[in-house]
Amino acid sequence: MVVATLVGGELSSYPPMTLNPGPTPPTRTAKPPGSDYRGIVHDEPIDPFHGDPSDPASELERLGSDHLGDPLSDTERQDVLEDLTDLEVYQALLAPTGIRGLVVECEECREPHYFDWDLLRGNLRHLLDSGMPRVHEPAFNPDPDRYVSWDYARGYCDGVQDTLADD
Repeated sequence: MVVATLVGGELSSYPPMTLNPGPTPPTRTAKPPGSDYRGIVHDEPIDPFHGDPSDPASELERLGSDHLGDPLSDTERQDVLEDLTDLEVYQALLAPTGIRGLVVECEECREPHYFDWDLLRGNLRHLLDSGMPRVHEPAFNPDPDRYVSWDYARGYCDGVQDTLADD
């Protein structure tokens, strides 16, 4: 078999190359079901204590749903829906500038918590679905310069809207 190609405007032909495949790669052993990452992808982070008998949340299961708190009121639910809508706008405006998400000052631990756009959206959806906020844990090595507060994002959005209204 001869392969023809166009080189510099002229037809050139050459014999095909044969490759030496080398040694046969080792065969893979069968993995138990669920051990690969081809499962369902979830919006929420993976529970690091899943299956752990000393899971701190196991106490909640023993207490039952009576101790988990009240479901969201209609007003709270509307507030979360508005936060989700605002989040979409903030991401559309700020992500192109390099902002990765929002920072929230935690009332419980008095530490800033950095949330990427998708994680915050997943947390808000979880709050809508379950009526309970997720247990928070700090982001791994966030760059504080890449996160802004809700107030900053809201002010930035207002400034963009004012600028567009002036034009």
